[in-house]
Amino acid sequence: MINKETISEWRDNVIENLNFATFDFLLKDIEKENPTFTPKFVKTAIKNIFYALTPEKYYNWITKYNIPNKTHSLGIICAGNVPAVSFFDVFMGLVTNHEVYVKLSHSDTKLIPYLFEQLFNFIPEMRDRIKFVESIHSVKAEKIIATGSNNANRYFLQYFADKKAVLRHDRKSIAVINHDITENELNALADDIFLYFGLGCRNVSLILLPHEFSLNKINAAFKHYSWISDNLYYKEIINYYRAYFSLMFEDFIDNDFYLLRERLDLYSPISVINYAYYNDISQVENFIKANKENLQCIVGNYSLCNTTFGKTQKPELSDYPDGVDIMRFLTES
Repeated sequence: MINKETISEWRDNVIENLNFATFDFLLKDIEKENPTFTPKFVKTAIKNIFYALTPEKYYNWITKYNIPNKTHSLGIICAGNVPAVSFFDVFMGLVTNHEVYVKLSHSDTKLIPYLFEQLFNFIPEMRDRIKFVESIHSVKAEKIIATGSNNANRYFLQYFADKKAVLRHDRKSIAVINHDITENELNALADDIFLYFGLGCRNVSLILLPHEFSLNKINAAFKHYSWISDNLYYKEIINYYRAYFSLMFEDFIDNDFYLLRERLDLYSPISVINYAYYNDISQVENFIKANKENLQCIVGNYSLCNTTFGKTQKPELSDYPDGVDIMRFLTES
């Protein structure tokens, strides 16, 4: 088990390095590989990782589990939609004494190795416990964690049918707004939507609104993300959907740096936010039940929600994707 002092040193070192010129070179390489991984978003992703990984939070979390002494093997297939999105899968594999084989996404080959190399500066003997591989099929892993699209998941289900495995598919997140929502909460909701261009499963893609809720409130609260349209990649996409919706005679509201579309649908493209109205909270409950297997975060103040405004991209260590306790999976035989 990694001790609290090492976690603290690692954390401080990584955060301090964010301001060094050498890290700026890495940021350029990362963005060159994936234009959605802008320097601002990469730094935010790192800060959010270590928001969860403080020495105190780590100790309170890790001591809940019985860590086996025997070393086992774990294969991880990483997603690449958000910077270092599979970081905690790798981290949990290491702290549970696994030999970890990591297949990085071709969209994110640099950030995860960088972050763990900083850890190995403090625990060099752990360096040999992680191997970055071209294919998980080439190694004999006892357990598998694989994250991918719905199409990839169908392949995972077949290929890893005889393995102990956690296999993740596409999920999306929703926000449920009521008339009592505050201006600060709406401002925070913008983070849940726009961080990482909305590409994460924890990003909100659908807003459920009570009838007669003013859309002007939403637009005013989201203004602080207007800079996002300065990104060439994002600008090309929003221009495409403006043209596409117009040609298809599909109604939408153009708010300059994002498009609003009235549609009860979890899935929306980059730059587009779906919204729908509800008359009674029971309608929301029914929608959630019907889409349970496709939902990650439910943001709001109702008891049926599992995440507060502004926190979708700041998960704690125990906020396991899909509600599957990865530490239990890794520590049980």
